Amino acid sequence: MLTGRWRVAGYVPPNADTNAVAATLFTVMHGLIVMHHLVDDIPADALRNGLSLLGAAVVGPYTLPPRPPQEAKP
Repeated sequence: MLTGRWRVAGYVPPNADTNAVAATLFTVMHGLIVMHHLVDDIPADALRNGLSLLGAAVVGPYTLPPRPPQEAKP
Protein backbone atom coordinates (compact mmCIF):
# COMPACT_ATOMS: atom_id res chain seq x y z
CA MET A 1 0.00 0.00 0.00
CA LEU A 2 1.27 3.47 -0.88
CA THR A 3 0.67 4.87 2.60
CA GLY A 4 2.72 2.05 4.10
CA ARG A 5 5.63 3.05 1.89
CA TRP A 6 5.11 6.67 2.93
CA ARG A 7 5.35 5.58 6.57
CA VAL A 8 8.59 3.70 5.91
CA ALA A 9 9.99 6.69 3.99
CA GLY A 10 9.10 9.05 6.85
CA TYR A 11 6.37 11.04 5.07
CA VAL A 12 3.85 10.05 7.76
CA PRO A 13 4.61 9.27 11.43
CA PRO A 14 5.91 5.75 12.15
CA ASN A 15 2.87 4.96 14.30
CA ALA A 16 0.34 6.35 11.78
CA ASP A 17 -2.71 4.29 10.86
CA THR A 18 -2.00 3.79 7.15
CA ASN A 19 -5.59 2.70 6.46
CA ALA A 20 -6.86 5.99 7.90
CA VAL A 21 -4.32 7.94 5.85
CA ALA A 22 -5.34 6.09 2.69
CA ALA A 23 -9.06 6.63 3.34
CA THR A 24 -8.51 10.34 3.94
CA LEU A 25 -6.40 10.73 0.81
CA PHE A 26 -8.98 8.83 -1.25
CA THR A 27 -11.76 11.08 0.06
CA VAL A 28 -9.81 14.29 -0.53
CA MET A 29 -8.94 13.26 -4.09
CA HIS A 30 -12.62 12.72 -4.96
CA GLY A 31 -13.49 16.06 -3.41
CA LEU A 32 -10.81 17.78 -5.48
CA ILE A 33 -12.19 16.23 -8.67
CA VAL A 34 -15.72 17.39 -7.84
CA MET A 35 -14.53 20.90 -6.93
CA HIS A 36 -12.53 21.11 -10.16
CA HIS A 37 -15.57 20.25 -12.30
CA LEU A 38 -18.31 22.06 -10.39
CA VAL A 39 -16.73 25.09 -8.76
CA ASP A 40 -13.06 25.93 -9.17
CA ASP A 41 -9.63 24.55 -8.42
CA ILE A 42 -8.52 24.84 -4.81
CA PRO A 43 -5.12 26.48 -4.30
CA ALA A 44 -2.59 24.09 -2.77
CA ASP A 45 -1.86 26.40 0.16
CA ALA A 46 -5.57 26.65 1.04
CA LEU A 47 -5.92 22.86 0.99
CA ARG A 48 -2.74 22.37 3.04
CA ASN A 49 -3.82 24.95 5.62
CA GLY A 50 -7.36 23.58 5.85
CA LEU A 51 -6.19 20.01 6.36
CA SER A 52 -3.63 21.16 8.93
CA LEU A 53 -6.29 23.04 10.86
CA LEU A 54 -8.62 20.05 10.80
CA GLY A 55 -5.82 17.80 12.00
CA ALA A 56 -4.93 20.23 14.79
CA ALA A 57 -8.53 20.13 15.99
CA VAL A 58 -8.52 16.36 16.57
CA VAL A 59 -8.63 15.42 20.24
CA GLY A 60 -9.59 12.42 22.30
CA PRO A 61 -9.39 8.82 21.12
CA TYR A 62 -8.48 9.80 17.56
CA THR A 63 -4.98 11.05 18.33
CA LEU A 64 -2.01 8.91 17.39
CA PRO A 65 -1.09 6.17 19.84
CA PRO A 66 2.10 6.75 21.86
CA ARG A 67 5.31 5.61 20.26
CA PRO A 68 6.82 2.50 21.81
CA PRO A 69 10.05 3.14 23.75
CA GLN A 70 13.14 2.71 21.63
CA GLU A 71 16.10 0.72 22.77
CA ALA A 72 19.27 2.63 23.51
CA LYS A 73 21.78 2.59 20.69
CA PRO A 74 25.35 1.65 21.65
